[in-house]
Amino acid sequence: MQKLTLTLLLLFACLSISIGQDQSSSLDSLENTVKNTPSDSSKVELLAKFCFDLCYSDVENAIYFGKKALKLSRKINYPLGELKTLMYLTSSEGILQGNFELGLKYLEQAEKLAIQLDKKDWLLKVYNGFGVIYNYKGITIKALEYYLLALKL
Repeated sequence: MQKLTLTLLLLFACLSISIGQDQSSSLDSLENTVKNTPSDSSKVELLAKFCFDLCYSDVENAIYFGKKALKLSRKINYPLGELKTLMYLTSSEGILQGNFELGLKYLEQAEKLAIQLDKKDWLLKVYNGFGVIYNYKGITIKALEYYLLALKL
């Protein structure tokens, strides 16, 4: 019985190491792709995509790429990239990590950009995001107000 337990323990340890190495090489690959992309709107889009894609599987790296995208989008004055990134950071850092106040801050900035850029599809997502966060906070009336705003669009 002890041999079986030890064998299973070793098997799981080997699998864990293997999975960890796969994730590490994938992140290295992402970093190399980012390094080889010019610092323009395409790099912002790439970083934002990584933030979105990693959101549910690797939230720490999602936030890492999201913050890089946000910084670059502001530096090169790319408001659509900033809007997208703010929304993705709301999901990863605001909602998934439970930092609701930061999520609300991101959403307030995203709302201004969506209105400024006349992006109703993104404004709908912003209002939905407000609704989700207020719902998680237990402020149901406020959540409902934002869900209704989204429906009016």
